[in-house]
Amino acid sequence: MLGIFWSGEEHVKKENVSNKEQKIKELEKWLGIYKGQLETSQKETDICRNKIDRFQKETDYMKNMIYEMQVELDGIHRSASWRLMAPFRKCAGVYRILKDPRLLIIKLRNMKYISAIKYLIPKKVRMKIVKRYFEAYGTSFQPANTAQEDEMFQLLNQFEQELKDGQKLLLVFSGVKYVDSEGQRSIRLIHEARKTGIGIVFAYWRWNTVEEIEPSEDGLAKIPMDLLDKNKVSFFETYFKTVKNKCLLVEFPHPCAVQVIEIANSFGWKTIYDVIDDWEEFARFGQAQWYKKKAERRIANIVDANVATAKVLKEKIEKDLILEKPFHLISNGVDTDRMKCVKKLDSYDYTKGKLQIGYFGHLTDAWFDWKLIIKLAGKHPEWTFHIIGYGEPKKIRVPENVILYGKKRPEELPKYAAFWDISIIPFLNHELTRAVNPIKVFEYLQLRLPVVATYMPEIEGYPYVDVTKTEEEFEHAIRSCQKLHMDEQIVQEFIEHNTWKQKCTEMMEYIDSLQKLAPFSQFQ
Repeated sequence: MLGIFWSGEEHVKKENVSNKEQKIKELEKWLGIYKGQLETSQKETDICRNKIDRFQKETDYMKNMIYEMQVELDGIHRSASWRLMAPFRKCAGVYRILKDPRLLIIKLRNMKYISAIKYLIPKKVRMKIVKRYFEAYGTSFQPANTAQEDEMFQLLNQFEQELKDGQKLLLVFSGVKYVDSEGQRSIRLIHEARKTGIGIVFAYWRWNTVEEIEPSEDGLAKIPMDLLDKNKVSFFETYFKTVKNKCLLVEFPHPCAVQVIEIANSFGWKTIYDVIDDWEEFARFGQAQWYKKKAERRIANIVDANVATAKVLKEKIEKDLILEKPFHLISNGVDTDRMKCVKKLDSYDYTKGKLQIGYFGHLTDAWFDWKLIIKLAGKHPEWTFHIIGYGEPKKIRVPENVILYGKKRPEELPKYAAFWDISIIPFLNHELTRAVNPIKVFEYLQLRLPVVATYMPEIEGYPYVDVTKTEEEFEHAIRSCQKLHMDEQIVQEFIEHNTWKQKCTEMMEYIDSLQKLAPFSQFQ
């Protein structure tokens, strides 16, 4: 009996232990769930704090911009010239209205009470007024879309339907037209991106708005920048709303890009400003009359991230950043398929001179050092300078050993360069050229030519590239290159790390790494 009693008690104890173990497991389970919920809540709290911090910074930035503009405006209004010219401004306004009645019609149309009282006028009378005055001066109440706008909308509709589920989309804001044979950075990046199946909408600059819209290609829709700017709200409201991975890449900081970026941000697009040149210096040389410093400054502050081709450009833009922004360096590259070495060009006389020195690229005197070339050619008649390109000064006179070939197609360049001994980049030494990361330096090395360049900090350290600071150093570097032997392995490794395919991959990986915050409207 005692044994039975102890065995029964032992059974009860085991059962109690089992129940407690089960309860412990259940408690551990709930503890894990609560810990997970706590961690999730903590992450959501951190995300919200980051968003609030960002919105606060953007608010501060906007307040700062408004304050700066208000200070500038107050300064203008307080100036003596503004006060002195006040009577003339009033007379000028009256004169303009008398000279052009359209201004009076437009002012009347824009008055607040016009929209309220126009329907009190009988329809027949109202239509006569509209036809007689408003339509006569091109100021109708609801102007219809032009034929080009209709064409653009049809093009975008078709392009959107052709996009596949999960396909990436890149909207490029470029200052040039899409010509695949040209060597511009945006075009080369797009060329490589299309190979990977990324959809491209290419917004290009055109000087004449009457020009026909460029025909689209497979996976590439081309639209004029002026039409995109005019219909920017409709574009982002209507198209590509279901595309999750989409990015606006701006390499042309035209003032109209500011509002395009702001609208793109509000619709969840990732936005990047690709700084390819010192546009401020271009404007000083009369090469970019559209440029506005404040517009570029604002663009750099409202995008999600900035990219630059050179350290000098990165440092310059960073000085204008009020908000903390990711900034990445992605240099230019080379198209190895297009720049293949060849050894045959029958019509090319390469027998002149003991040393063949070559250059291809733009020849404007804003940055090409013509004085240096003419001086060296006169000093060394045994050297022959082969200059390929366009944009040289109209009245330029060069010695006989400087041959100007004019502009050649990119695929022809390797044929000419095949017989050169040395390549050169003779740029003037100023702010514009010091911020350059020239594409031609990669192309020269792909053609296995040593490079002698004037002072450009970005290409210092490149293999077989001699960067000089004076005319004497430039001349000495050319002499030294005559006996230079290039190590094929070193050059090949450098080229493999600097192909356009590699640069495109780097750019797309950078875009994918960006964390796009939800637009502020979703938190209201």
